[in-house]
Parts: sequence; C-alpha cells; structure tokens
Amino acid sequence: MQPSASDTTGKLADPAAASTLPPQTGQTIGDLLSAKGLSWAWYAGSWNTASSDRTVIYNNKVPNLQSHHQPFNYYAAFDPVAHPDARAAHLKDFDSDFLKDVAAGTLPAVSFYKPQGNLNQHPGYASVADGDAHIADVLAKLQASPQWKNMLVVVTYDENGGFYDHATVPKGDRWGPGTRIPALIVSPFAKKGFVDKTQYDTGSTLRFITHRWSLPGAEIFTNNKATELALPLVEANVPFKIHIVKDRDMKERLCLEVERLRLSAMIMGSRGFGANDIRGIISKGKLGSVSDYCVKNCICPVVVVRYPQEDEYGDGAVEKKRRLRLNCHRYRRRSTSIMMPMS
Repeated sequence: MQPSASDTTGKLADPAAASTLPPQTGQTIGDLLSAKGLSWAWYAGSWNTASSDRTVIYNNKVPNLQSHHQPFNYYAAFDPVAHPDARAAHLKDFDSDFLKDVAAGTLPAVSFYKPQGNLNQHPGYASVADGDAHIADVLAKLQASPQWKNMLVVVTYDENGGFYDHATVPKGDRWGPGTRIPALIVSPFAKKGFVDKTQYDTGSTLRFITHRWSLPGAEIFTNNKATELALPLVEANVPFKIHIVKDRDMKERLCLEVERLRLSAMIMGSRGFGANDIRGIISKGKLGSVSDYCVKNCICPVVVVRYPQEDEYGDGAVEKKRRLRLNCHRYRRRSTSIMMPMS
C-alpha cells in the first residue's frame, strides 16, 4: 500500500512493490452496464476517508477499510490520475453518497455496497452483532427510499465464516463449490417467507443483473443451461433440437411454440412461484403460474415435474431425484425438442 515515489499526486501504489497488482483491463459488469447506457456505482464504507488517509486501510481499527474488497479500484478504467471522472462517477462513499442517494431516490440502476471492515462480519476483526445491526439499518433506509417499490436487494457474503455447516459440499474442483453462504432477497417482489433450496453461486447475482438488463452474455448462459438440461438425452442417444424461446409472457408463448413445433408432449419444471393449489393433480403440490397455464391451455399433454424438496420428502428426496434422472434415461422418442425460456 506504499504510494509510488514517481507519482506526485500520491494516488497511485508503487508499481515496483510485490504487493501491487498491475492495472486490470478485463471486461467487468460495470463495462457492460455502461455500454448499455445504464447507471451503476460501487459504494464502499469509509471510501472517502481511506482515499485521503491510507492509515485507515488494514489497521484493525474503526473503520479498517479492506482495499481488496474494492474490486473496481484495481482496473485501469478507474485510474485516479488517468480517469478521475470515471472513478468519481462509479466508485463512491457510503456516508456521503449512498445514504444521500437512498434518501433522495437517486440510486443508480445497479448499486453495489461493501461495508467498511469493522462492519463486514469477517471472523477475527469484525463483530457479527455490529454487522447485523448495520444490515438492518441499511435495509430500513432502503425501504424508506422513494425507489423502494421498484427495488430488489441481495444481501450475501463471500465466504461462510468458518463455522460448522451440516450440509454436504457439492462435488467440484479446487475452486469450488465451497461451503454454503447466506443470501437474503429483500424486495416488494420477493416471495414472503420463502426458502429457495436451489443451488446458486456468487456468480448468480451477476447473472441476474445480466438477465434483467439484457446485457451481453445472457444468451451464452441460456445456451449453456439448455445444453446441461439436454445431457440425459445425449447420454440416452435420443435425438433432440434446442429452441431458445424469449418473450415477456412465457405462458402464451410456450403454448404457441408447442403448436408451431407440433410437439406431442411437453415436460416442464415448476418451482411453485405464483402457485395455484392443484390438489388432486399432485399430492400436496402446487404449480407456478406458467406451468398451471400450460397444463390448462396447451394442445398436447403436459407433464409437470416438481423438484423434490427435503421438507416434502424427507430423507427419500435424494432417492426420488435419482429415480427421476433414471426415468429420463429410459424415456425413448424418435425426436425431442427442448425449449429454453428466457423471460
């Protein structure tokens, strides 16, 4: 963190120091948002203080800014000397900028916020209680903002904190997945009291931003996901075609595509969002609004598969999932079409 001897502004790190990361030039989510003309900002606790006083960085005292928690700071596009305007527009302070923007209803389309070190709940140098109180305070301010009615907040972490977790870590490689981390969705659009047991990772938030704002890369994710879903058909040597379907109203669009492609049957998943109770069709089950519509309106038979939940099936959930996969392998058709929705 020593300043460069050749930099008279005192804003650049010493490039000769072993701890100095060379300016990064890779594409970021910020670049994609800017290219689309969308506003965004990274807010950081004690950012202004640390910018003028390096002694508060990694000092294990309040505010204890963690510079490696400020990812955009390491990119050439936000060089404080070469690109001061871009830096000022996108890298901002919590106290002087974030709180003001929240109260005024002027937060950008996409906002990131990283608390200062003593509030980030990191084991060893931060308090869990102080962090919880800070999260509650920030959420209360966001809920009082004029923008709240259109807001979605994701509260999550970069690691699990080192405490015991009874859940088995999914198989992966040396880079992950790791142990579970908390993630809270707070929004007027969120399903109240709902616990989603789908496996996500830290890239899921960026995926959501990419999808919400139709940024480049959304199609790549969809194609990869469709290929993943088709894996049982590949393994079973069942011919298939992939059709990417994109529409704001997927209910009617799926039914129209079924008719256009002349499908003899459709198999679709349901997670129960916007669910209607359908006792008698699936015991103790619910269909989401899209699957419910397709069941009632598609011209072909519709098979709805609900992913087994532990609270529904208990210890037998894993076995039911295995049987479901085996049944997919045994299913034989001359040709199969996979429609991948993009709402």
